[in-house]
Amino acid sequence: MAIHRLDPATHADDANAFFEAAGLGRPVRPNEPNAQLQTLAYQVDGEGGILGAAYAMSPSQAAESLYFGGMTREDAFSIATRIVGIEAVYVHRDLRGREFGKDLIDAVEEQARVGGIEYLIAHVEADAPRLHEFYRSLGFVVKAIGDPLTVEGTPLPFTEDYLDAVKVLVGSPTVAVR
Repeated sequence: MAIHRLDPATHADDANAFFEAAGLGRPVRPNEPNAQLQTLAYQVDGEGGILGAAYAMSPSQAAESLYFGGMTREDAFSIATRIVGIEAVYVHRDLRGREFGKDLIDAVEEQARVGGIEYLIAHVEADAPRLHEFYRSLGFVVKAIGDPLTVEGTPLPFTEDYLDAVKVLVGSPTVAVR
């Protein structure tokens, strides 16, 4: 089985179909120019399909969350350009445990660093301890239940179904995320 990374720019529809088949909806919005998509594919005897995909939301989506949390629109948009929220990561169940998820997150992180992003933030299901450990193994801090993530003192919208995992990408961030 040959495995390679697909060009995300030309595979947004494939990624959406993959996410939808996994029950995750259609998170990839190709009209969001700053959103980040990474896809991995497998190929067996010339037949291929996606084995994993990760999608990180654009600054406009992060700004909506900050604005909804009570921040002014101007501040929300200014800060959102320095944060990437990981919206969806999924690896085909038959291919888990082979570090494809790590490769996907690493690719999103690399793209974020090049873009001057200060933080990666992922919403993680509260009842998924293996997923919590996965993010910890990649250098994320996983917040406790009931401890909402704050950006510049503004709590992000929070539900008890999710925890926030945060990774700082720069030595001296200009935004305070806790």
